[in-house]
Amino acid sequence: MKKAEFECETSLDKFLSSLGNFLTSLHTFTLKIYSVSNHITAALKLTTSLELILIHAIRWHYLNKKI
Repeated sequence: MKKAEFECETSLDKFLSSLGNFLTSLHTFTLKIYSVSNHITAALKLTTSLELILIHAIRWHYLNKKI
């Protein structure tokens, strides 16, 4: 009986260890996705800022050209 209990505990330990490794990998993967998402957000903000600068430059150019 003790051998069966030991084997059951060993199997449970292996399962919990595998589950822990899986959750750690999932957490790392999630952090990488979050990091990429932050980079994409920053790039979009930069692009929007550059577009606004370009729009203002074009307006300024045409306003000064007409005067």
